[in-house]
Amino acid sequence: MVAHKERIIIIVLAVLLLVAAGYIGYAYVAGMQQNAFSQGAQYGYSQSVVDLLKQASTCQEVPVRYQNLTLNMVAVECLQRAQQQQQAAQGSAPAATQPTSTVSTS
Repeated sequence: MVAHKERIIIIVLAVLLLVAAGYIGYAYVAGMQQNAFSQGAQYGYSQSVVDLLKQASTCQEVPVRYQNLTLNMVAVECLQRAQQQQQAAQGSAPAATQPTSTVSTS
């Protein structure tokens, strides 16, 4: 009778050990998946910024859209360079500039 109780206790402990190992394994894999997702999202954000900077460096308007908002961006250096070239062509003194932006909703 005592051997039978010991056998039942061993089986219950083995089942509990398997359940605990399964839970720990599941939590580990879920954490790895979350980490991979976060790293992928961060890489995507970084690539978006790099692409935006590359486009802006060509001195072309770069449309940036978020939901129904569109903002056309141009590198400030390009605007300053264009203004300096225009002033050099006119032979006039530098004038104060005011930043402008174009925002449209679509």
